[in-house]
Amino acid sequence: MKTFSNFSEDIATRRKMLKQRQIQQAADFKDRTAGAHQRGKEEAVRKAAYREKVKAEVRKEIESEDKS
Repeated sequence: MKTFSNFSEDIATRRKMLKQRQIQQAADFKDRTAGAHQRGKEEAVRKAAYREKVKAEVRKEIESEDKS
């Protein structure tokens, strides 16, 4: 049977573990959300560059057809 001091130590240990787990979960969540935001920005820039490239190609084709 556990003594009161062992019981108190178990509770204190569990609280420390819980606190550490909560801190780690918060850090992981922050990393995921910040990373997703950054990836979204990079994706938007990449798509915008691709659209500009396609627009330039279309303009070039239209100009070459007009000259023909």
